[in-house]
Amino acid sequence: MGQELQLIRNRAEIVRRRSSLDEESARQLASISETAARAIHGVRALSRGLRPPELDQLGLSEALRWLGRNCAESAPLRLEFSIADVDEALPDDYHVDFYRIAQEALNNAIRHSGASEITFEVQWADRVLQLSVFDNGHGFDLEAVESAPRLGAGLRNMQARAALLQGRLEFQSQPNVGTRLTLTVPVPDNPGPQP
Repeated sequence: MGQELQLIRNRAEIVRRRSSLDEESARQLASISETAARAIHGVRALSRGLRPPELDQLGLSEALRWLGRNCAESAPLRLEFSIADVDEALPDDYHVDFYRIAQEALNNAIRHSGASEITFEVQWADRVLQLSVFDNGHGFDLEAVESAPRLGAGLRNMQARAALLQGRLEFQSQPNVGTRLTLTVPVPDNPGPQP
């Protein structure tokens, strides 16, 4: 798609520069070129969003540690994290979903919990991979959220990704106590050497 958009942009620029056009035609071709450039930028952003580059550059474990460091440096609270070496726990095609759930869980805790402390953990033991994000924030009424006719997009996305991983996403929360999100994913047969 990006290549096709680039071709549209290039052709519009060729015609605009080589032809003796009236002012309106030249303006329309410039507009086509600018629109294609914006679409190219959008496609690139979407592509990066589908598969975060840090997964390819660092691997799952280091990408999760990078996420923890990045959030700790940018959040106005105390964030502690402990990430086991889990690259071999899941097939590569599961890494994006696992990473995106961790990212959304951390972002939600930072933005919505009102917490002064957040803990982010990833553990691998007994053929189970577990992600936990818990905070000491204001919490929420679980029954009210679960019975709401429409869940937020972030929560729906996390639940859909957990289902793709054949995992279980659970919340524990109480008003004025805090919230704990736990994702439990069974490790498939022969995923790699266990630590």
